[in-house]
Amino acid sequence: MFELLVVNPLTNLLIASYVLVGNNLGWALIVLTLFLRVLLLPLTIKQIQTQRKLQELQPRLQAMQRNAKDPSQLTPEEIGLMRETTLSCLGGLFPLLIQIPILFGLNSVIAQIASVNSDPHKGGDWFNQVLYFDFLKHSSDYSFNTNFFGLDLAIIPSHVPFGAEFIPFGGLMVLLVLTQFLQSKLIYSFQQNRSDGHAPSHKHNKKKTKEELEKEELQQALNRWNQLQMIYVIPLAVGLGAYQFHAALGFYWLLQNIFTIVQTVIQYGFMDGKFNVRKLKEYLSRLIAK
Repeated sequence: MFELLVVNPLTNLLIASYVLVGNNLGWALIVLTLFLRVLLLPLTIKQIQTQRKLQELQPRLQAMQRNAKDPSQLTPEEIGLMRETTLSCLGGLFPLLIQIPILFGLNSVIAQIASVNSDPHKGGDWFNQVLYFDFLKHSSDYSFNTNFFGLDLAIIPSHVPFGAEFIPFGGLMVLLVLTQFLQSKLIYSFQQNRSDGHAPSHKHNKKKTKEELEKEELQQALNRWNQLQMIYVIPLAVGLGAYQFHAALGFYWLLQNIFTIVQTVIQYGFMDGKFNVRKLKEYLSRLIAK
């Protein structure tokens, strides 16, 4: 079922892109990524909108919890706000979850390409069985062009010995970690700016008790840990993951990062229905300064 719903359509899209760009896997992955980004654009826009909404809801929820006489007894307003926050979280996760079957499906296609290139008799006919149109089919002993500017996308980096041959794969992983880091930091920076802008004023609040201060310190520690994971741990995990899979998957994720960075900058630049260049420059300058 997974092959029918995910692997076969991805195979056709990738081979169609491969034929369209003149038989080069690297350019085919760029076309495929662009197509998928356009296809999933409504979901990714919704994801960013959800992230912005969550940052607006969070200070309100924290203020309610701080002002509650008995934290164990939630008011109907708090319950409604928590339900809204939970639903927003689930909606924001969907665009990320949909990438999982795409990655697994793409890994299957690339594995088949690598298998055909290493030994055409292993499964050259596999593609012809799953391709929908005759003009996409090749001879059973066809060898795919997987070289992209010196990087063989069909090779797993962990199988390449350290040396001159490993340089292109090492460069790919460095770029992958850097773009994932930039993407995470960019999104976190925008969220923090919006969160600060919607934070409730404590000008007229009564003096906080020791218990309230301890709760705030604990919350701040958890926020710092989440920030550490998002900005530093996840990029390293992505880089290590790319080391264990075909270079094509790392290249695909690199393209996803680049498109996400561009889309995030553009979408967060829109304030009140118009593009706010001054506000965007302010956010980016703060990001660089950090």
